[in-house]
Amino acid sequence: MPGAWRRCEHRAMRSADRRTEILLTVDVEFSIAGALTHPGIHAPLWDEPVHGRVDGRSEGLGFVLETLAASGLPATFFVEALNHRYFGDAPMASVCRQVAAAGQDIQLHLHPVWTCFEGGRRAVGAVDDACAGRGQAAMEALLREGMASFARWGVAPPVALRTGGLSVDGAVHAAMRAVGMRLSSSVGVAIAMPGEPAMRLATGRRRFGDVIEAPVTCFTDWRLPGRRHLRPLQVSACSAREATCVLDAARRAGIGTLVLLTHPFEYVKADGFRYARMHPNRVNQERLRAICAHVAAHPGAFEAIDFATAATRWPARPDEAPRELRGSAALALLRMGENALNDRVWAM
Repeated sequence: MPGAWRRCEHRAMRSADRRTEILLTVDVEFSIAGALTHPGIHAPLWDEPVHGRVDGRSEGLGFVLETLAASGLPATFFVEALNHRYFGDAPMASVCRQVAAAGQDIQLHLHPVWTCFEGGRRAVGAVDDACAGRGQAAMEALLREGMASFARWGVAPPVALRTGGLSVDGAVHAAMRAVGMRLSSSVGVAIAMPGEPAMRLATGRRRFGDVIEAPVTCFTDWRLPGRRHLRPLQVSACSAREATCVLDAARRAGIGTLVLLTHPFEYVKADGFRYARMHPNRVNQERLRAICAHVAAHPGAFEAIDFATAATRWPARPDEAPRELRGSAALALLRMGENALNDRVWAM
């Protein structure tokens, strides 16, 4: 059996002539932090969920940038661009300067919930953070507003979009075409299942008109008769061993594109949604280090790229058909135990 496995693995590796591209993506967003449900008591937060400063050190964004630099890997930072309605331009502009100074890619992230504010005050209107269901004209307006934020912040015009909550439909893609954007990473079937069946992509890349959708990679972590459970390739959702095994499984299967998701706040433990007390999330920090080290240690198998680079490559390539990516039920059980322990032990 071991010999048969090695032969199978060798055939799979030979069948995948091109290295597997992995896009490390970081969603940078501020927190409403109870300001909509208790507006007279709570205000939105920006520094805590992004920087997560503990004893003067940024355990969030700072940690992520340091880890990428130590591994020599590029990443794409999807920066939320509607929060200016509450905070103005200064906070996120400073974040963009920090990311750009580290030589990392910046692309557009939109959470429409911020349209509940105007000029730093609660505006009239229903609370709605979904991009799906808004229609093309409304999405065009939000995209142009986000692009205007980038221009004020000194960021190059975005070529890629990630919608808040991975909420997407055909009208989002139509709006992207109208404003000249051609890449999206707004599908994550283990997080939010799109209403349109054609968009239910766990791996691969697919054109919708001339917009290329590269979903957040999702894999099957356990299966029962007639049912499978999907898990996103996200740092807080996978153990280090589980994530690296999924990367290797994708390579063996000849999957050409992987998209990993994370956020700065995943690397900080917070005592409540107001971040009253914080501690480094050592478990998640070690996971990111392990993933980056694994990719960097196997340059013949993996190539880390960002969405700016993808924009120069993918339009000339055919779609990549989705394939089922399987993890390990045993590793999933171990991860469940690790996550439960990490949630309960503050010092971890």
